[in-house]
Amino acid sequence: MTVNGEGFEPGILRRGLYLEQLEDYWKYFDREQFLLLGFKDLVRDLESTLNKVAGFLEVTPFPNSPIKSEPKNQRKYTEPMSPKDREFLDEYYKIPNSKLFEVIEPLNW
Repeated sequence: MTVNGEGFEPGILRRGLYLEQLEDYWKYFDREQFLLLGFKDLVRDLESTLNKVAGFLEVTPFPNSPIKSEPKNQRKYTEPMSPKDREFLDEYYKIPNSKLFEVIEPLNW
């Protein structure tokens, strides 16, 4: 299997099948023990998202002090994703993501 002419290991695609991964955890832990958050929520509203985490953990909310939130370990891509690759990924994850969001509320990822 190739994407954009280059071979890849299909495990990279399996890592995006989140419902399967959650179901493995739910075999051992109650669903109520999980707080699922969207990454974009963390980026766009860090303080509110951290307070949601604190509430979930039943700990004192984080102080209203500046939090260093500049990106770390980020890299620039040498080129944008090709439309063909985007179409492939959208199609590949269409049904799994639909099933995921039937079980959990949609995330702002």
